[in-house]
Amino acid sequence: MMEKVYLAGRISDVDWRLGLIHGTYGYQRTGVEYWEPNQFRNEPDRLLKLSKTACGYRDVYMTGPHFASCDHRCAHTHPDSKHALSQMCGDGIHPHEVFTRCLYWIDQADWVFVWADGDYLEAHGTHLEIGYAFARGKPIFIAVNKYVDLGEAWMTFRTARAVVHARNAVEGFQQIMTMRNKTIPQMPPGSVPRPA
Repeated sequence: MMEKVYLAGRISDVDWRLGLIHGTYGYQRTGVEYWEPNQFRNEPDRLLKLSKTACGYRDVYMTGPHFASCDHRCAHTHPDSKHALSQMCGDGIHPHEVFTRCLYWIDQADWVFVWADGDYLEAHGTHLEIGYAFARGKPIFIAVNKYVDLGEAWMTFRTARAVVHARNAVEGFQQIMTMRNKTIPQMPPGSVPRPA
């Protein structure tokens, strides 16, 4: 069965998603369903297939707010947009459309993978994605690097079926894929965790 995974996490000019999906920005395309920016506009439901050359999981599709041809900081040089799908890039879309599509993709996903690096606390969109996914009953798996203070975002981390420490997103994703069948069931949407 083909799994759909929503990738949540801070977007940057050298995006961590490139390690998981070769081809999103014109890199290797072997084994990948590749989007050009105009295809993104016309086919919003299409998903990228994770290349075997990336993490080795052929039956996983990735989706999320990372489909843009702009990898040269243009999304980060304009004050009205910090999103990789900035209209300032020339091939981007309006932020409201990005928001709408992200929620749609979360609804379509089987589970959510979150990469939290040192700037995680400032990634407000990521916190919203996690909260929305939790409310929709989606299994959430979070990988963090050593710079993330788990105490600062304790409520966010309580939504996850598992939190792992990793050096990078690829290592975190591989750990999650290895342990997914061994995790506890997620609480039903709307339930409140009891204090430990």
